[in-house]
Amino acid sequence: MKKMFSWIAENGKMISGPVREVYLNDPREVNPDEILTEIYALWFDTRNLILKQE
Repeated sequence: MKKMFSWIAENGKMISGPVREVYLNDPREVNPDEILTEIYALWFDTRNLILKQE
């Protein structure tokens, strides 16, 4: 997950919601190096962000 957050920051993105982990197998039943996980994160591109000042 550290690589994902690094990529997001390096590419002008920002997390805009909760981050979720979905285990594709049971971590209690497999070795730590066999755990399969999908990570879901909502993000937006800060390079296209327009800030309004009033």
